[in-house]
Amino acid sequence: MNDVHCEICGSTDARLHHDQGYRKLYRCGGCNVVYVHPLPTWEEKEDVETAAFADEMLDETVQFFDAYGADFREDNVIKAFRRAVSLLDKYSTPGRMLDVGPGTGVFMHLASDAGWDPRGIDLTSQSAETAEKEFGLPVDVGNFFHYEYEPESFDCVSMNDVLEHALNPVEFLERAHSLLKPDGVVSIAVPSQHSLFTLLVDIWVWLFGVGKAYLLDRLYVKPHLYYFGPRELRATMQRSGFDVIHLEGANVALERYKIPGWIRLASQAVLRTGALIGMSGRVYAIGRKRTDAATAEMSREAQ
Repeated sequence: MNDVHCEICGSTDARLHHDQGYRKLYRCGGCNVVYVHPLPTWEEKEDVETAAFADEMLDETVQFFDAYGADFREDNVIKAFRRAVSLLDKYSTPGRMLDVGPGTGVFMHLASDAGWDPRGIDLTSQSAETAEKEFGLPVDVGNFFHYEYEPESFDCVSMNDVLEHALNPVEFLERAHSLLKPDGVVSIAVPSQHSLFTLLVDIWVWLFGVGKAYLLDRLYVKPHLYYFGPRELRATMQRSGFDVIHLEGANVALERYKIPGWIRLASQAVLRTGALIGMSGRVYAIGRKRTDAATAEMSREAQ
């Protein structure tokens, strides 16, 4: 198992979490993040991401693009986005925002209404075309790592359901760090591995194995490579040069998923219970750029 190692902390101490057949999931003994092995190549990763907008589009992706154009409803997804924007306003003065993986552009639209000057970056032209058509907002098509933005030119970099897709989350956040002005902020939302829902599915699969393939393929979807709980997200942000100034749990908005009614009701009950006991389905965090390079290196070594 020498080739199994964590890209976040470098540890080779790992235990098998699940076997999905085409890949395995390991929990890192160093930083506790659950990650995929083997990781895809960049070319394979790009194929998976672009397939989400072609014939193999995930149901939730289809529904997101159908539901969150200019005629969006005030549902739980929009409420979560509004919450994120209001928290940003608490910790930062509105300025230039880069939204990574903006989907339809609806989050950018809400941020714009709050006084931000947003633009997006996405691998796919569909996102750019949709954001322009629905909201009149600009989205650049290209690789977040290589697109030629001026260093320290943004006041905020936002990532909603993006970091879990990255081949190397630390490098991904370090790229955001380099694009932020001094005192700039990063806004991150990811599914929480420390959720009651995930724990119950994991236990069911480990003990009984009934419906294993279906459950794991729904919970650990192919585009996702890393799975963070609140503590793991905080540590990853700290490694990348950010001081975490806000972190909270949030729940999954099931409006995005095409599932049978009885499963939806049961899932909602579990998610609500999880929220009450500190095991929410999502985690949201804001980090402020740390500009002291020595402090950043010390933080990296300490984790």
